[in-house]
Amino acid sequence: MKKRQSKSQSEVATLSESSIISNVEAAMGADDVAEFLKEFPDFGPDLLDNFNHDVERARDAAVEHYAGCYNSAADFARTITEQAIPIPEQLRGYIDYGAMARDMERVDIYVIETGCEKAHIFWVG
Repeated sequence: MKKRQSKSQSEVATLSESSIISNVEAAMGADDVAEFLKEFPDFGPDLLDNFNHDVERARDAAVEHYAGCYNSAADFARTITEQAIPIPEQLRGYIDYGAMARDMERVDIYVIETGCEKAHIFWVG
């Protein structure tokens, strides 16, 4: 039978201090998460999941890389294409914005859908 070693008072104090610090850090993290979710209620929870609950990275994406809310990723592709170049009316029906959006999602954007015809678009940063 092993004899249980007792910890010195300084070891116990150090353990208590580190426990308190980690509890305070967790509480501060919870406050940051709550503030983020209040600031971005539409897509905040999904964005946090996307960034493994890293509030700083999620906030950076929300502030620096948010392109807007569209009916779909295809609607976003159509919008930015038509803003960039004039599309003659007789060619509009031949452009596959759905395919463009799928290509964009591979490299350029990520999409968080929060409802029917509600797609939040973020540029990959």
